[in-house]
Amino acid sequence: MRRERAARPFVIFCTAVAVVSTSKGMLTPLVPLYALQLDASPALVGLLVSSGFWLPSLLALAVGVTVDRLGPRLPLLIGTATIVVAPLAVALFGTIAALAVAQVVLGLAQLLVVLAAQSSVGREPDPRLRLRDYGWYSGFQSGGKFAGPLVAGLVADGFGFPAAFATAGAVSALSLATFLFTARAEPVVGPGAPAQTPMGGELTRLLGLGGIRMALLSSCAVVFALAMVTTFMPLRLSELAFSATAIGALFSLKAFAGMLVRPALRFVVERHGGSRARTLTTMTLLLALGVALLAVFDTFALLAFAVVLAGFGSGITQPLSLALVADHADAGRRGLAIGVRLTANRVAQVVSPLLMGGVAEAVGVRAVFPVGAAVLVFVAWSIARWRGRSGVEVGAGG
Repeated sequence: MRRERAARPFVIFCTAVAVVSTSKGMLTPLVPLYALQLDASPALVGLLVSSGFWLPSLLALAVGVTVDRLGPRLPLLIGTATIVVAPLAVALFGTIAALAVAQVVLGLAQLLVVLAAQSSVGREPDPRLRLRDYGWYSGFQSGGKFAGPLVAGLVADGFGFPAAFATAGAVSALSLATFLFTARAEPVVGPGAPAQTPMGGELTRLLGLGGIRMALLSSCAVVFALAMVTTFMPLRLSELAFSATAIGALFSLKAFAGMLVRPALRFVVERHGGSRARTLTTMTLLLALGVALLAVFDTFALLAFAVVLAGFGSGITQPLSLALVADHADAGRRGLAIGVRLTANRVAQVVSPLLMGGVAEAVGVRAVFPVGAAVLVFVAWSIARWRGRSGVEVGAGG
C-alpha cells in the first residue's frame, strides 16, 4: 500500500516530464524547417541547431552541483518557465536572429530541466529499482517526444511556423503547476551533510571507473548520431518533397519506438545475461543500422522502418548509460555525475551539426547518415573490445 502511494507522485511527475518533452519534441523539427523557410543554408542550419548546446556544454557540471545543493524543484521550474517564453519570442519576431537567440536560451533551459528531472529520479537508493525508474521516466519522456513532432507538423502545415512555435510554448505551460507539487525540493547536500570530496577529486574518481567511461563513450556516440538525425533528416526529407506533417510523423514514430521499449529496459538487460556492456553493444549496433538505412530508403514506409530501428536502439542505450552513471555516483554527487554525462552529450551535440553541416555542404545531405552509422559501429566495437579485454561485467549493482 505504501509503495502504491509512493508511486502516484512519481507517475504524475513523469506525466509532467512527458508534457514538457512534447514541447521539446515540437521544436526538434521546427527549428531546422523554419530555418530552411527563412533561406538558411545547410551549414547555417547546422550552426543554428548546435547553438542550443554551447552554454550547456560549458555549464552542465556547475548546474549539476547546484542541483545537488538546492534540490531539483527550483531549477526544474525555472527551466520549464523559460521553455514557455522562448518559443513565443520566435513566433513574435520570426527572424533567423530570433531563432538563434531562442536556441541558445532553450539549450540552457533544457539543461536545467533534464538535470533536475534525472537527479530527482536518481534518488531511488536501490540500483535495480533505480534502473526500473529510469526506464519508466525515459518512456514518459519519449511519449512527449512522440507527440511533439506530430503536433508540430500538423500545426505548421495548417497555420504556419509562428503558430507552431507559439503552441510549443503553450504546451510547456501545462507542466509548470505539476512540477511545483511533484518535483522533490530537498537538497542532497546541505549544511549538516558529511564533508564532500572536492569536485576535481570527485571528477577524477568518476572518470577512473570503467563503467563510467563506457557509459560516457556510448552516450556521446548515440547523442552525436541523434543530433545529426535531428538536424539533417528534415533537410533530406524536404529534398524528397515530404510535408512538415510527414516529417513530424517520422520523428514521432522514432520517439514512439523508444517509448515502447524503455519501460522494458530491465528485461532487455536481463535477456543479455544481466550484462550492461553486452546490451549497450547490441543496441548501439541496432541504432547504427537504423541511421545507415536513412541514406538508403526514399519512401515513407521504408523510412518508417529505419526510424523504428533507431528508436529501439536509442531507447535502450540512453537510459542504460544514465543508470550506469547514477549507479557509480555517491548519493550527494549524482547531480555532478549526471552533469558530467550531460557535458559530454552537449559537446557531442555541438560538434555533430557543425561537422556534419560541412559534410552536407561538400558531398550532400544523404552522405551524413553513413558517417554517423560508422561512428556508432566503432563505439560498439570499442565497448565489446573493452569488455573482452578487461573481463569485467557491469551488472545491476555497477
